Amino acid sequence: MVENNFFILGVPMKKIIALVFALTVVSFAMPDRVKSKSGDLAIMKVAGSSEVICSAPFQEELQLLKQEADYALVKAICAKGWVPVAAIEALAAPAKNKSFVIDDYSVFGHTDNPGSVIVLENYLDPAVMVKIDRDFRDLLVQTVDRESVERSHEEN
Repeated sequence: MVENNFFILGVPMKKIIALVFALTVVSFAMPDRVKSKSGDLAIMKVAGSSEVICSAPFQEELQLLKQEADYALVKAICAKGWVPVAAIEALAAPAKNKSFVIDDYSVFGHTDNPGSVIVLENYLDPAVMVKIDRDFRDLLVQTVDRESVERSHEEN
């Protein structure tokens, strides 16, 4: 039985695909920014120890560097250290600009109705001015003014 194995630099293709998939999952699974769930957060020098390096305020955003089962390595303004995973929560990604430009067309999306999109066209040609220099008085058979019409209908 002949087995077909593809190798890149001596590594089987199956292992390369598994490695790429694992790196993709890890990069999307871990949030970049976290904060304390409630109250100030004690940052420890070693995971699981009681030696506190500093305390991060409740509203401070911390950068998540590494996460293990029970503890996470974070970087705060005061220091870099370990905190319990149960004490932190991921921050939502900030809102991004929802407008973009495609070939000189500005496209804007609305946050309340994502299906509503406006395309603004700024490339319209200027209107061509046409000069009308004609006298229509010779085509009028009879002239009627407002007062004579009102008199004929007995309005005034």
